[in-house]
Amino acid sequence: MKRFWIYSMTLWLVLLWDHRIVFGQDDFKNGVTAFKNGQYEQAVGSFEAALAAYTSAKNKSGMADANNYLGLVFQLLNQHDKAVNYFKTAVPLFVETKNKSGAASALGNWGISSYRVKEAELKKTGEKLSLEEIGSISAFHEKAKQYHEELKDKAGVGNDLNNIATMYFEAELYQEASNYLNQALEIHTQVNSKGGLAYDLANLARIYMK
Repeated sequence: MKRFWIYSMTLWLVLLWDHRIVFGQDDFKNGVTAFKNGQYEQAVGSFEAALAAYTSAKNKSGMADANNYLGLVFQLLNQHDKAVNYFKTAVPLFVETKNKSGAASALGNWGISSYRVKEAELKKTGEKLSLEEIGSISAFHEKAKQYHEELKDKAGVGNDLNNIATMYFEAELYQEASNYLNQALEIHTQVNSKGGLAYDLANLARIYMK
């Protein structure tokens, strides 16, 4: 009788643990659906519920994904201060769970939202990005580029180079921006990334118009 009790308790614990692993997935899926449909307020609620469930279950992979999506939602809502905090939380979780692709994505978006925060600050003073500020923000994209290179994701590398170019363009350092864009253009041409090529050519055109 005692053996039966031990076995039953062990089985219950296993089932409980399996439940904790999947706990939050329905909320997360609902969040993704709402996000894709442009229902951002609904997406926030679903991702926050998923994050709470994943945190309770200590599901770090789920926590990383939920934080990253919340960052993306607030980025689209132009609430970049909030977005930065979520990307900042997502990156070390992606690194810990050895998800280089996720880390690269979160780092790139962290850099974009960090730039938007800084841009808003500079508009109030009429100042331009300094070289130090460019280096600080570009560091996110450089790290994302490193992960993309390790993953042999050339399109991702090209996107990172384009993002770095944007920093120099906004600081009116057009030669530096052009150098990064031409590198991005070469890579996107190699992998036939039409979306990447469109961004590269559009940004080069902006430079030539100056």
